[in-house]
Amino acid sequence: MREECRKRRNQIQVGHSGGEADLLRRDLLFAENKAWKWRDPKKNLGVIDPKNWLNGGRWLQIVESGHGFKG
Repeated sequence: MREECRKRRNQIQVGHSGGEADLLRRDLLFAENKAWKWRDPKKNLGVIDPKNWLNGGRWLQIVESGHGFKG
């Protein structure tokens, strides 16, 4: 997921139930072991809950900064 987010930044969204607030409470081991799913909001036009999708750039920033992660 990191590579895809580096390449496409905010052109994609990364799904996480609970959104950013929940992701910030997780540890790095969780982030590295989760089977992440991403979507292209320009192509995937189905109904979503926007609070459960982070822009790829923001997801990458959270995971790589260690912000909120204890690992």
